[in-house]
Amino acid sequence: MAPSLHMLCSLVLVFFLAIQAKSNITLITNGTLPARPSSCSHVRIRREWRTLSPLQKISFIHSVQCLQTRPAMNPSHPAVVTIWDELQYIHVRFAHSTHIVGQFLPWHRQYVKTFENLLRESCLYLGPLPYWNQAIDADSPLSISASPVFHSKFGFGGDGVPGTYTFPVDPYANNSELSSRFIPELYKGCVVDGPFATTVLRIGPGYLNTNHCITRGINDVFRPLVNSASVAAVLTQPTFEEFRRQLDGTPIGFPAPLNPKVHDGGHGLIGGEMTNYYSSSGDPLFFLHHGNMDRLWWLWQKANPARLGEIAGPVDVRDINGLQVTLSTVLDFGTLTPRIPIRNVMNTENEPLCYTYI
Repeated sequence: MAPSLHMLCSLVLVFFLAIQAKSNITLITNGTLPARPSSCSHVRIRREWRTLSPLQKISFIHSVQCLQTRPAMNPSHPAVVTIWDELQYIHVRFAHSTHIVGQFLPWHRQYVKTFENLLRESCLYLGPLPYWNQAIDADSPLSISASPVFHSKFGFGGDGVPGTYTFPVDPYANNSELSSRFIPELYKGCVVDGPFATTVLRIGPGYLNTNHCITRGINDVFRPLVNSASVAAVLTQPTFEEFRRQLDGTPIGFPAPLNPKVHDGGHGLIGGEMTNYYSSSGDPLFFLHHGNMDRLWWLWQKANPARLGEIAGPVDVRDINGLQVTLSTVLDFGTLTPRIPIRNVMNTENEPLCYTYI
Protein backbone atom coordinates (compact mmCIF):
# COMPACT_ATOMS: atom_id res chain seq x y z
CA MET A 1 0.00 0.00 0.00
CA ALA A 2 1.34 3.44 -0.90
CA PRO A 3 2.22 5.64 2.09
CA SER A 4 -0.45 8.19 2.95
CA LEU A 5 0.10 11.94 2.70
CA HIS A 6 -0.31 12.27 6.46
CA MET A 7 2.24 9.56 7.19
CA LEU A 8 4.81 10.94 4.75
CA CYS A 9 4.28 14.50 5.91
CA SER A 10 4.80 13.35 9.48
CA LEU A 11 8.05 11.70 8.42
CA VAL A 12 9.25 14.80 6.60
CA LEU A 13 8.57 16.95 9.61
CA VAL A 14 10.95 14.81 11.66
CA PHE A 15 13.58 16.79 9.77
CA PHE A 16 12.05 20.21 9.75
CA LEU A 17 10.85 19.98 13.33
CA ALA A 18 14.13 18.99 14.84
CA ILE A 19 13.57 20.45 18.28
CA GLN A 20 10.27 20.52 20.12
CA ALA A 21 9.01 24.03 20.77
CA LYS A 22 6.84 25.27 23.60
CA SER A 23 3.16 26.03 23.10
CA ASN A 24 1.86 29.57 22.51
CA ILE A 25 3.73 32.23 20.59
CA THR A 26 4.41 35.88 21.16
CA LEU A 27 3.87 37.94 18.03
CA ILE A 28 6.24 40.81 17.48
CA THR A 29 6.02 42.76 14.25
CA ASN A 30 8.26 45.67 13.47
CA GLY A 31 6.37 48.08 11.25
CA THR A 32 9.29 50.49 10.86
CA LEU A 33 10.52 50.54 7.29
CA PRO A 34 14.16 49.48 7.01
CA ALA A 35 16.74 52.12 6.31
CA ARG A 36 16.86 52.47 2.55
CA PRO A 37 20.20 51.28 1.18
CA SER A 38 21.53 52.82 -1.99
CA SER A 39 19.50 52.22 -5.12
CA CYS A 40 20.59 49.56 -7.57
CA SER A 41 22.28 50.56 -10.81
CA HIS A 42 20.81 47.42 -12.36
CA VAL A 43 18.00 45.15 -11.13
CA ARG A 44 18.31 41.58 -12.39
CA ILE A 45 15.21 39.59 -13.27
CA ARG A 46 14.76 36.08 -11.89
CA ARG A 47 12.74 33.77 -14.14
CA GLU A 48 10.84 30.49 -13.87
CA TRP A 49 12.88 27.54 -15.15
CA ARG A 50 10.57 26.58 -18.02
CA THR A 51 10.75 30.13 -19.46
CA LEU A 52 14.51 29.94 -19.99
CA SER A 53 15.78 29.12 -23.46
CA PRO A 54 17.64 25.82 -23.96
CA LEU A 55 20.90 27.77 -24.17
CA GLN A 56 20.15 29.59 -20.90
CA LYS A 57 19.35 26.30 -19.17
CA ILE A 58 22.59 24.71 -20.35
CA SER A 59 24.55 27.79 -19.27
CA PHE A 60 23.07 27.67 -15.77
CA ILE A 61 23.70 23.93 -15.43
CA HIS A 62 27.32 24.35 -16.53
CA SER A 63 27.81 27.12 -13.98
CA VAL A 64 26.46 24.92 -11.19
CA GLN A 65 28.85 22.18 -12.31
CA CYS A 66 31.61 24.78 -12.19
CA LEU A 67 30.87 25.48 -8.50
CA GLN A 68 31.02 21.73 -7.88
CA THR A 69 34.62 21.62 -9.13
CA ARG A 70 36.00 25.07 -8.23
CA PRO A 71 38.24 24.92 -5.12
CA ALA A 72 36.75 26.19 -1.88
CA MET A 73 37.55 29.79 -1.01
CA ASN A 74 37.54 29.52 2.79
CA PRO A 75 37.22 25.84 3.75
CA SER A 76 35.95 25.69 7.31
CA HIS A 77 35.69 21.90 7.59
CA PRO A 78 38.03 19.06 6.51
CA ALA A 79 35.35 17.66 4.17
CA VAL A 80 35.01 20.96 2.30
CA VAL A 81 36.92 20.78 -0.99
CA THR A 82 34.87 22.82 -3.47
CA ILE A 83 32.72 25.94 -3.39
CA TRP A 84 29.69 23.65 -3.63
CA ASP A 85 30.86 21.88 -0.48
CA GLU A 86 31.13 25.26 1.25
CA LEU A 87 27.56 26.15 0.32
CA GLN A 88 26.23 22.82 1.55
CA TYR A 89 28.30 22.79 4.73
CA ILE A 90 27.05 26.23 5.79
CA HIS A 91 23.45 25.01 5.48
CA VAL A 92 24.30 22.01 7.67
CA ARG A 93 26.05 24.20 10.22
CA PHE A 94 23.23 26.73 10.59
CA ALA A 95 20.21 24.47 10.06
CA HIS A 96 19.05 24.58 13.68
CA SER A 97 19.10 28.37 13.80
CA THR A 98 17.48 29.05 10.43
CA HIS A 99 14.37 26.85 10.29
CA ILE A 100 10.99 27.26 12.00
CA VAL A 101 12.17 30.68 13.24
CA GLY A 102 11.68 34.32 12.31
CA GLN A 103 14.94 34.51 10.35
CA PHE A 104 14.01 31.55 8.11
CA LEU A 105 13.02 33.65 5.10
CA PRO A 106 15.67 36.41 5.35
CA TRP A 107 18.47 33.90 5.96
CA HIS A 108 17.51 31.81 2.95
CA ARG A 109 17.04 34.95 0.83
CA GLN A 110 20.66 35.92 1.46
CA TYR A 111 21.81 32.29 1.12
CA VAL A 112 20.31 32.03 -2.38
CA LYS A 113 21.73 35.46 -3.23
CA THR A 114 25.17 34.25 -2.13
CA PHE A 115 24.73 31.23 -4.42
CA GLU A 116 23.93 33.62 -7.27
CA ASN A 117 26.96 35.79 -6.47
CA LEU A 118 29.22 32.73 -6.54
CA LEU A 119 27.81 31.63 -9.89
CA ARG A 120 28.57 35.05 -11.35
CA GLU A 121 31.90 35.79 -9.68
CA SER A 122 33.51 32.34 -9.66
CA CYS A 123 31.96 30.82 -12.78
CA LEU A 124 31.12 33.92 -14.87
CA TYR A 125 27.43 33.05 -15.19
CA LEU A 126 25.58 35.81 -17.07
CA GLY A 127 22.02 34.54 -17.29
CA PRO A 128 18.99 34.90 -15.01
CA LEU A 129 18.79 33.05 -11.72
CA PRO A 130 15.95 30.54 -12.16
CA TYR A 131 13.30 29.41 -9.72
CA TRP A 132 10.85 26.51 -9.93
CA ASN A 133 7.17 27.36 -9.57
CA GLN A 134 6.06 23.96 -8.31
CA ALA A 135 2.39 24.96 -8.31
CA ILE A 136 2.36 24.77 -12.12
CA ASP A 137 3.32 21.10 -12.00
CA ALA A 138 1.22 20.31 -8.93
CA ASP A 139 -1.88 21.61 -10.76
CA SER A 140 -1.07 19.54 -13.85
CA PRO A 141 -2.68 16.11 -14.42
CA LEU A 142 0.81 14.75 -15.12
CA SER A 143 3.18 13.36 -12.50
CA ILE A 144 5.59 15.78 -10.88
CA SER A 145 8.33 13.72 -12.54
CA ALA A 146 7.16 15.19 -15.89
CA SER A 147 8.25 18.67 -14.79
CA PRO A 148 10.91 20.18 -17.07
CA VAL A 149 13.26 20.56 -14.10
CA PHE A 150 13.74 16.78 -14.23
CA HIS A 151 14.65 16.69 -17.93
CA SER A 152 17.79 14.66 -18.59
CA LYS A 153 19.37 17.29 -20.88
CA PHE A 154 17.69 20.62 -20.21
CA GLY A 155 17.09 19.96 -16.52
CA PHE A 156 18.65 18.41 -13.44
CA GLY A 157 18.09 14.72 -14.12
CA GLY A 158 15.24 12.58 -12.93
CA ASP A 159 14.25 10.38 -10.03
CA GLY A 160 16.47 8.23 -7.86
CA VAL A 161 16.87 4.62 -8.97
CA PRO A 162 16.13 1.93 -6.36
CA GLY A 163 19.09 -0.17 -5.31
CA THR A 164 21.74 2.41 -6.18
CA TYR A 165 22.25 3.96 -2.74
CA THR A 166 22.97 2.51 0.69
CA PHE A 167 22.46 4.62 3.80
CA PRO A 168 25.56 5.10 5.93
CA VAL A 169 25.34 4.14 9.57
CA ASP A 170 24.45 7.10 11.76
CA PRO A 171 26.38 6.66 15.03
CA TYR A 172 24.13 9.25 16.70
CA ALA A 173 20.78 7.91 15.50
CA ASN A 174 19.41 7.81 19.04
CA ASN A 175 20.67 11.27 20.00
CA SER A 176 18.05 13.95 19.30
CA GLU A 177 20.69 16.69 19.06
CA LEU A 178 23.26 14.88 16.89
CA SER A 179 21.17 12.54 14.75
CA SER A 180 21.38 13.06 10.98
CA ARG A 181 17.64 12.29 10.82
CA PHE A 182 17.44 10.00 7.84
CA ILE A 183 14.02 9.08 6.44
CA PRO A 184 14.70 6.01 4.26
CA GLU A 185 11.09 5.93 3.06
CA LEU A 186 11.70 9.16 1.14
CA TYR A 187 14.84 7.99 -0.67
CA LYS A 188 14.69 5.85 -3.82
CA GLY A 189 18.34 6.02 -4.81
CA CYS A 190 20.91 7.87 -6.87
CA VAL A 191 20.12 10.14 -9.78
CA VAL A 192 21.67 8.24 -12.70
CA ASP A 193 20.68 10.43 -15.66
CA GLY A 194 21.24 14.03 -16.60
CA PRO A 195 24.10 16.46 -15.96
CA PHE A 196 24.48 15.59 -12.26
CA ALA A 197 24.50 11.79 -12.59
CA THR A 198 28.19 11.61 -11.70
CA THR A 199 28.21 14.36 -9.07
CA VAL A 200 29.91 13.35 -5.83
CA LEU A 201 28.77 15.12 -2.67
CA ARG A 202 31.18 15.14 0.28
CA ILE A 203 28.91 16.81 2.82
CA GLY A 204 26.03 14.82 4.28
CA PRO A 205 23.74 13.13 4.39
CA GLY A 206 22.77 14.98 7.52
CA TYR A 207 25.64 15.62 9.90
CA LEU A 208 27.75 12.90 8.30
CA ASN A 209 30.46 13.52 5.73
CA THR A 210 30.51 10.76 3.11
CA ASN A 211 31.22 10.63 -0.60
CA HIS A 212 27.83 9.95 -2.18
CA CYS A 213 25.57 10.64 -5.14
CA ILE A 214 22.67 13.07 -5.38
CA THR A 215 19.68 11.09 -4.16
CA ARG A 216 16.01 11.63 -4.92
CA GLY A 217 12.64 10.05 -4.33
CA ILE A 218 10.06 12.00 -6.34
CA ASN A 219 6.68 11.65 -4.65
CA ASP A 220 3.39 13.01 -5.97
CA VAL A 221 1.74 12.58 -2.59
CA PHE A 222 3.09 16.02 -1.64
CA ARG A 223 1.39 17.83 -4.53
CA PRO A 224 -1.49 19.25 -2.43
CA LEU A 225 1.01 21.11 -0.27
CA VAL A 226 2.43 23.11 -3.19
CA ASN A 227 -0.52 23.53 -5.57
CA SER A 228 -2.00 26.91 -6.48
CA ALA A 229 -4.66 26.69 -3.77
CA SER A 230 -2.01 26.20 -1.08
CA VAL A 231 0.05 29.08 -2.47
CA ALA A 232 -3.02 31.34 -2.52
CA ALA A 233 -3.67 30.52 1.13
CA VAL A 234 -0.13 31.64 1.97
CA LEU A 235 -0.37 34.93 0.09
CA THR A 236 -3.62 35.97 1.80
CA GLN A 237 -2.10 35.95 5.29
CA PRO A 238 -2.36 39.43 6.88
CA THR A 239 0.80 39.48 9.02
CA PHE A 240 4.35 38.29 8.52
CA GLU A 241 4.08 35.82 11.40
CA GLU A 242 0.98 34.24 9.92
CA PHE A 243 2.56 34.27 6.46
CA ARG A 244 5.77 32.68 7.76
CA ARG A 245 3.94 29.91 9.58
CA GLN A 246 1.61 29.24 6.65
CA LEU A 247 4.61 28.95 4.32
CA ASP A 248 6.99 27.06 6.58
CA GLY A 249 4.61 24.87 8.58
CA THR A 250 3.70 24.39 12.22
CA PRO A 251 6.29 22.83 14.55
CA ILE A 252 5.76 20.24 17.23
CA GLY A 253 4.33 21.86 20.34
CA PHE A 254 1.60 23.70 18.43
CA PRO A 255 -1.91 22.23 18.28
CA ALA A 256 -2.03 18.79 16.63
CA PRO A 257 -2.14 17.44 14.01
CA LEU A 258 1.19 18.13 12.34
CA ASN A 259 0.73 20.85 9.78
CA PRO A 260 3.29 20.79 6.93
CA LYS A 261 3.04 23.58 4.40
CA VAL A 262 4.44 24.75 1.06
CA HIS A 263 8.10 24.74 2.08
CA ASP A 264 7.95 21.20 3.47
CA GLY A 265 5.97 19.99 0.45
CA GLY A 266 8.55 21.31 -1.99
CA HIS A 267 11.29 19.33 -0.29
CA GLY A 268 9.08 16.25 -0.07
CA LEU A 269 8.19 16.33 -3.78
CA ILE A 270 11.83 15.90 -4.73
CA GLY A 271 12.67 13.46 -1.96
CA GLY A 272 16.06 11.98 -1.21
CA GLU A 273 18.59 14.34 0.34
CA MET A 274 16.22 17.25 -0.28
CA THR A 275 14.22 15.91 2.67
CA ASN A 276 17.20 16.16 4.99
CA TYR A 277 16.96 18.95 7.53
CA TYR A 278 20.70 19.63 7.31
CA SER A 279 22.23 18.69 3.95
CA SER A 280 19.34 19.33 1.52
CA SER A 281 21.25 22.01 -0.39
CA GLY A 282 23.48 19.36 -1.98
CA ASP A 283 20.80 18.91 -4.64
CA PRO A 284 20.90 21.86 -7.10
CA LEU A 285 17.09 21.85 -7.09
CA PHE A 286 17.30 23.21 -3.54
CA PHE A 287 18.15 26.64 -4.94
CA LEU A 288 15.27 26.62 -7.43
CA HIS A 289 12.89 25.58 -4.64
CA HIS A 290 14.11 28.25 -2.22
CA GLY A 291 14.16 30.80 -5.01
CA ASN A 292 10.45 30.11 -5.29
CA MET A 293 9.96 30.44 -1.52
CA ASP A 294 11.70 33.81 -1.75
CA ARG A 295 9.45 34.76 -4.68
CA LEU A 296 6.36 34.06 -2.57
CA TRP A 297 7.72 36.33 0.16
CA TRP A 298 8.45 38.96 -2.53
CA LEU A 299 4.86 38.68 -3.81
CA TRP A 300 3.50 39.01 -0.27
CA GLN A 301 5.67 42.10 0.30
CA LYS A 302 4.62 43.63 -3.02
CA ALA A 303 0.96 43.53 -1.97
CA ASN A 304 1.61 46.15 0.74
CA PRO A 305 4.72 48.39 0.89
CA ALA A 306 4.56 48.46 4.70
CA ARG A 307 5.50 44.79 4.63
CA LEU A 308 9.03 45.74 3.58
CA GLY A 309 9.53 46.56 7.27
CA GLU A 310 7.59 43.68 8.81
CA ILE A 311 9.44 40.82 10.46
CA ALA A 312 8.44 38.53 13.32
CA GLY A 313 9.07 35.22 15.01
CA PRO A 314 11.41 33.63 17.52
CA VAL A 315 15.18 33.61 17.14
CA ASP A 316 15.36 30.14 18.73
CA VAL A 317 12.75 27.44 18.09
CA ARG A 318 13.55 25.98 21.51
CA ASP A 319 12.37 29.21 23.16
CA ILE A 320 9.58 30.65 21.05
CA ASN A 321 8.50 33.04 23.80
CA GLY A 322 12.04 34.33 24.20
CA LEU A 323 14.09 36.63 22.00
CA GLN A 324 12.25 37.69 18.84
CA VAL A 325 13.77 38.74 15.52
CA THR A 326 13.93 42.41 14.58
CA LEU A 327 15.28 44.26 11.58
CA SER A 328 18.58 44.49 13.47
CA THR A 329 18.93 40.72 13.92
CA VAL A 330 22.17 39.64 12.26
CA LEU A 331 22.27 36.74 9.81
CA ASP A 332 25.36 34.54 10.09
CA PHE A 333 26.89 32.53 7.22
CA GLY A 334 30.18 31.51 8.77
CA THR A 335 33.10 31.90 6.39
CA LEU A 336 30.87 31.83 3.28
CA THR A 337 29.91 35.51 3.22
CA PRO A 338 29.90 38.44 5.68
CA ARG A 339 27.20 38.68 8.32
CA ILE A 340 24.33 40.99 7.45
CA PRO A 341 21.37 42.50 9.38
CA ILE A 342 17.88 41.48 8.31
CA ARG A 343 17.03 45.09 7.37
CA ASN A 344 19.52 44.85 4.49
CA VAL A 345 17.68 41.97 2.82
CA MET A 346 14.09 43.15 3.21
CA ASN A 347 13.83 44.86 -0.18
CA THR A 348 15.07 42.81 -3.12
CA GLU A 349 15.15 45.85 -5.40
CA ASN A 350 17.68 47.76 -3.27
CA GLU A 351 21.35 47.15 -2.61
CA PRO A 352 22.81 44.68 -1.88
CA LEU A 353 20.24 42.34 -3.50
CA CYS A 354 19.16 44.11 -6.70
CA TYR A 355 16.75 41.60 -8.23
CA THR A 356 13.08 41.13 -8.95
CA TYR A 357 10.85 38.31 -10.22
CA ILE A 358 8.63 37.67 -13.20
